[in-house]
Amino acid sequence: MIGTITGIFNRNFVLLSAYGMLALALSLMLVTNLPLYLEEAGWDSRAIGTILGSYFLTSLIVRPFVGREADRRGRKVIMLAGGVLLFLPLPLYLVPDSSAIILVARILQGIGWAMATTAAAALASEVVPQDRVGMGLGIFGVLNSLGFTFGPALGSYLLNAFGGEGLLLGAAGLAGGVVVCSLLLSPPTQRAPAAIRWADAARFVRPLARPLAATLFICFGYGACQTFLPLYARASDVTNPGVFFTVFSILSFGSRPVMGRISDVWGRVWTAWLLIVIIASTFGLLAYSASFPFLVTAGVMYGVGHGAIFTVLMALLADMTKREDRGLTYGLFGSAIDLGITSGTFVLGLTTGVIGYTGDFALAAILALVAIPLLYRTRPASGSQSVTP
Repeated sequence: MIGTITGIFNRNFVLLSAYGMLALALSLMLVTNLPLYLEEAGWDSRAIGTILGSYFLTSLIVRPFVGREADRRGRKVIMLAGGVLLFLPLPLYLVPDSSAIILVARILQGIGWAMATTAAAALASEVVPQDRVGMGLGIFGVLNSLGFTFGPALGSYLLNAFGGEGLLLGAAGLAGGVVVCSLLLSPPTQRAPAAIRWADAARFVRPLARPLAATLFICFGYGACQTFLPLYARASDVTNPGVFFTVFSILSFGSRPVMGRISDVWGRVWTAWLLIVIIASTFGLLAYSASFPFLVTAGVMYGVGHGAIFTVLMALLADMTKREDRGLTYGLFGSAIDLGITSGTFVLGLTTGVIGYTGDFALAAILALVAIPLLYRTRPASGSQSVTP
């Protein structure tokens, strides 16, 4: 087992993991602390939400396009460009009185975030041993997620101790680290141009449509957990709803490499089905009750299910796609995740007044189960391992 793990940690994999960790830490540092910075500058909540939301909307829209460019120009070039676009707009935040300038900064960084994460995911699927793609992507996901553990807290400390200038200086340090990691990479040689033509996009997307649709349905309930679960738990007399997210985070770290490795041996679709059932059962449990014992149990289940499902789906898509096309594939995958979370939050927000929190989570459970038949008989690309159950 140790040999299996150590074989994954080549030079490129370590640099990729550091790149992803720093990029995520930077993104979350700004997402969680820019609202406070702008509020101090006199912005109202509506303006903050509208302008800062452009970051995620931009990323959702451009992911397929930057993914294709990663196939055509090479992963390293797009990763470097993404790092530069995360870095260069930072001085614009020093002009908080201009909403137009802040909007430009968020759009540019949204493009950079899409470039960085899409190209890095594609390269990660290539530099790990191909008979351990699931396990390798699981470890990659865990190491990336370390940015979640320190990015927001570091940003809060810098903002409180040194003001907006300190926050932006810390962000510049993280962005600089992202750029350095991309410069040090030496990815495998890639044929150029390798990207498919846009005229052939329909042919390319057709076999991926069902797993991408499954991804959207799986993500639909995630917005409910993030947005409405704290309110639902408080209404159930739980004084600290954050316990769900603590348990979820702990379990998600361990589940990714374990379930990724199981998918290498057991098969992607069988493993994905198991995780979807766990996710749907989590929502079903929350629909029944959000009292403390159920909340903790749901956190355990969701940590295992949701924590690992993206790793397994990424490995499944790697099996279904030729290496030279994985940039576009993961661009579409990232857009499906973003669209699922965004649409789920919006729709469930509208239905809460009609069916309540209980109904919202029951609906999320049903939609998660829709993903099961969508994954049936997905077929690998020529030369890939079988993914059909």
